[in-house]
Amino acid sequence: MLDTLRLVKLIQQQSRIQKTRYQEQKDTARLLWEKIIKNTDLQQQLLQKNNFTFNLPLGTIYNANMFVNEYTVCGIDGSQIYPDRHEGFSEYLINIGTAHFIYSSLSRAELDTTPYVFSGFEDGAVVTAELVNAQRTNYELAHAVAVARHESNPIIMFDGALMFWHLQTPIMQELFLQNYLEYLRTLHKENKKYLGYISASHSCELVTLLEKAAQLMGISATFDHLVDTDIIEFFLKKNQYTQVFKPTSDLSIMYPAQLRPCFIYLHVGSEIARIELPEYLTGDQDTIAHLVGLISDQVEKGNGYPVALSEAHEQAVVKAKDRDFFYAMLQMHHQKKITTSLKLSKKRSAAL
Repeated sequence: MLDTLRLVKLIQQQSRIQKTRYQEQKDTARLLWEKIIKNTDLQQQLLQKNNFTFNLPLGTIYNANMFVNEYTVCGIDGSQIYPDRHEGFSEYLINIGTAHFIYSSLSRAELDTTPYVFSGFEDGAVVTAELVNAQRTNYELAHAVAVARHESNPIIMFDGALMFWHLQTPIMQELFLQNYLEYLRTLHKENKKYLGYISASHSCELVTLLEKAAQLMGISATFDHLVDTDIIEFFLKKNQYTQVFKPTSDLSIMYPAQLRPCFIYLHVGSEIARIELPEYLTGDQDTIAHLVGLISDQVEKGNGYPVALSEAHEQAVVKAKDRDFFYAMLQMHHQKKITTSLKLSKKRSAAL
């Protein structure tokens, strides 16, 4: 039996330690950031000695203007039911939700959910959660292309990054990267606008920049408790956004230059969101301002989160009752009783 009293004390102790380290690192980071902003020579050195790319002066900010004109936006999100050997079936499901909003004199909303079912034996590959997640992204991109062709000038919003972090291994890159890039090339060829909206981002590119600056200045500093948004808080206020930054990861060089995801940070009030854009949309500040204004309008309509993405998520999410229905349908289709594992049966049984 777990000693809950001891557990509470240990958690409280760890929490105090973490908070102290976090505050110490944030205070150091603030002082270091202020030094960097005032030192243009140091900024130039950072550009020359690292792959990190930004426009001088570092720390440039812009004011976001609320987008009030007519526009069309489509949020796309996905969910899934992973294969579960305890249920006795190898099948799994991917569900793609889209939320299409047209703001005009004849405003309307189109909500859709599309399920895809797989046997679990496709191409002889071992089906893992990682593989299912990658397939889900593939279908999200496919739906984006379909939406772009359906509307003349939609703004497509993905829930998450445009940098495909889940394709870190050579095997996953071989299976999916070229498919992903082909969808993005199609959007580029047709001059469509798309972006990734990342809430509660844990990216650390600016933290890395601080660490590189500390090295150049001969300062010993570690920021392993910080993320980029901790740095952005030093200078960004509500309805403001940063200049464009280009990533330095090894994965980014696998993208064609025009498709390479760049990013900005936007203070939407409830949080600082990371917005990722393909490089071909970042060359014109008016285009960026237009997209930021649209995002701000979506956040306002969604009470703190883009309404198109909120509704797409609601269409995509697979709830417990949906999961039960999925397995009930599989049972009927296979005309056999689900043979659940002893482990799962015990989990479902109430303890006496």
